[in-house]
Amino acid sequence: MIISIETQSILNQKLSGVYIFINLINGHMYIGGAINLYARQRRHTWELTTNRHCNQHFQRAFNKYSTNNFKFDIIELTSPDRKIICEREQYWINFYNTCDRAIGYNIVKDVLSPGKSLKGIKKPAWYGEYKSKELSEKFGIEYCLKSPQGEIIQGKGLGALCKKFNIPFTSIRRVIKGELDHCHGWRLPDTEIKDFEYKFKDPYGKIIRIPFGKLHDYCKNLGTITTGGLFNVWNGTAKYCRGYTRYDVDLHYKFKNPNAEIIEIGKGFLKDFCKLNNLNAKCMDRVIHGQNKQHNGWTRA
Repeated sequence: MIISIETQSILNQKLSGVYIFINLINGHMYIGGAINLYARQRRHTWELTTNRHCNQHFQRAFNKYSTNNFKFDIIELTSPDRKIICEREQYWINFYNTCDRAIGYNIVKDVLSPGKSLKGIKKPAWYGEYKSKELSEKFGIEYCLKSPQGEIIQGKGLGALCKKFNIPFTSIRRVIKGELDHCHGWRLPDTEIKDFEYKFKDPYGKIIRIPFGKLHDYCKNLGTITTGGLFNVWNGTAKYCRGYTRYDVDLHYKFKNPNAEIIEIGKGFLKDFCKLNNLNAKCMDRVIHGQNKQHNGWTRA
């Protein structure tokens, strides 16, 4: 998918407006409107590349000509008012006449009509099965789990449980399937856990112990690291996050400061450390890789 630097910079601001996909081979167009242009562009791209787009006319063209022959652009920016967005979307669809199969890929002629998302659109065969499975997993699963405090919690509707106790839905679903031993201390009733705490090395090599169920509070108070990022370090999905590593993994750089003191810095924390100590991150990186012997008196230990 071709996106210019200027368009990408606008997308990154997550503004509202009307967008267009252009087939660079035959000039055919698809026009749409969105409150969040960034999210909508990513959604379209994902659906098209995974062959799941609800507009089969657009999907077949994408499959035929490939992603490199489509360009995404923004026609007009608007306020985040849904009615205004629809009015402007309708204007541009009429202007380019993209509902004409010889010109464009749009199917819905009247975007302001009720039931816009269903009118004239034939959903692919997988769609109903995919949505019903997604909803049943989130709201229909019967669960029986043990909380970090050892209490047995039973009910129906895994999504509500995750929202109430601030635990990630995908991870707790993996616990139920047996792919994870636990998630933030939540586990199956017959699963025993030896350590009821997370153990990490902070950016300076100090061992940090966080009780299960308190990871979110710890990250929130810290303000520099996300709960998901730190949890991924703990379960092995990521090696480090902002200098934090698992307690049994050594991913720290060791330096000797101008006072000959040994300082440990976690991988991924070098830039923040240099800002705090008025050092140049690129120069310190050269010291790490042996390209420079020292920087402002700092050397490899």
